[in-house]
Amino acid sequence: MTTFQKIPPADRQLIMAKIFHHAWYDDVRGRFLLEILQDWEKNPCKEVKFLNEINNGNEQELREGDFSY
Repeated sequence: MTTFQKIPPADRQLIMAKIFHHAWYDDVRGRFLLEILQDWEKNPCKEVKFLNEINNGNEQELREGDFSY
């Protein structure tokens, strides 16, 4: 498989949609993805600020209880 950046945008969207689908319908898979995200945010490959962080004027981290409904 090639690098993620070389995959056409429509194919990348499909990959992300499938990942979201699995996380949405399976709590174990959803928590697994949140753990990966939290791990990646501790050691980012590149500095980034998302719109919600910019609009709020501060950075917000995902916390364990944020997604338990």
